[in-house]
Amino acid sequence: MKRRQNGCILAHGDHWYLKFYEDRNVEGVITRRRVCKQIAEKTTRGKTPPENVLREAERVMNRVNNCAVEAQNVVSVVHFVERVFLPTAEKRLRSYRNYQGEWDRRLRRLLSRERMNMKDVRCVHVQSWLEEIGRDGELSKSSLKGIKSMLSGVFKEAKRLGYYDGVNPVQDTRVPDAREPEETYAYSLEEITTILGQLPEPAATIFAVAAFSGLRRSEIEGLRWEDYSDGDLHVTQSIVMGKVTRPKSRASRSAVPVIKPLADRLEMHRLRSSDAHDGWIFSTSCSTPLSLHNVVNRQILPALAAAGIEWHGFHACRRGLASNLYRLGVSDLIIQRILRHSNVSVTQRCYIKTSSPDARAAMDKLEASLVNEWSTDTESERATHRVN
Repeated sequence: MKRRQNGCILAHGDHWYLKFYEDRNVEGVITRRRVCKQIAEKTTRGKTPPENVLREAERVMNRVNNCAVEAQNVVSVVHFVERVFLPTAEKRLRSYRNYQGEWDRRLRRLLSRERMNMKDVRCVHVQSWLEEIGRDGELSKSSLKGIKSMLSGVFKEAKRLGYYDGVNPVQDTRVPDAREPEETYAYSLEEITTILGQLPEPAATIFAVAAFSGLRRSEIEGLRWEDYSDGDLHVTQSIVMGKVTRPKSRASRSAVPVIKPLADRLEMHRLRSSDAHDGWIFSTSCSTPLSLHNVVNRQILPALAAAGIEWHGFHACRRGLASNLYRLGVSDLIIQRILRHSNVSVTQRCYIKTSSPDARAAMDKLEASLVNEWSTDTESERATHRVN
């Protein structure tokens, strides 16, 4: 049974501190360490702690004495994220790449400076992390929500594995105000035609697949000739960071119709690939999946730069397909099925982009309708007036 501690309160400089002992896991060895925790600002003279400091010390020691986390699970936040959370996330989460990126860019530096144990983190600490990350103004609100979601997942996993006890500290935090996200881009049919005329192979065929099927970049990398049958591209796997994974969601694992211009390009690509009928559709000379990151850097960017065309990424093709279909009168639900979204609201909110000409045409239709209606009402009023 763990011996109860009272702790030792002492004043140093402008703050009160509380000293106690704690068993923790240090590189796999259970070690007893002396902890000195700052608990309050010093607002009185002398060495006798006031009542509020005594209450805070009692609260801290109650948490220390009644901690349900076993000593082998008392580790720092950095230790848990790098040695427990991220390695398991790599195997089971498609969002692993985003999590690893945010950890490397922002969170590791911040949390290494904090030097906190997982079990000691509270809502106020997480809120301060979010505030500091959002302070530089680089991130949009949606990006900050993504970081908050990652932190929530970290503590959810920590609680499940016994590294944290209590309510998830991310639960009641608020994402700080941030800049508005930039408007995303969607390629028009005219831009797609122009770009296809500038690209060499296989970049042109890859771009055509993105523009006319709406497949994600990872899904295009994962295409095999066996997946192309009966006039459809069947999405059965993706390649993320060089690793073959499942498609993003259950809705993503479905077939996408191939229109004739794209089918013709794929057949020409097949002939250039020694009339292949199995293996990766876009492959290297070593028969490994072709990295679209390399295709962008080595073929797409130089060709478009020479033509004075800005590159907006493969996802602009996916948004472009949704917007172009919408302009042609295709219903939102059909566009949702083609893009394989699980919810039509995602299609409507993030993928269908109405251009200024579309908006002008819509307003012209409204104007014509109102003019006809008002002219009819005016004729009725005149007829009524003549009868009277």
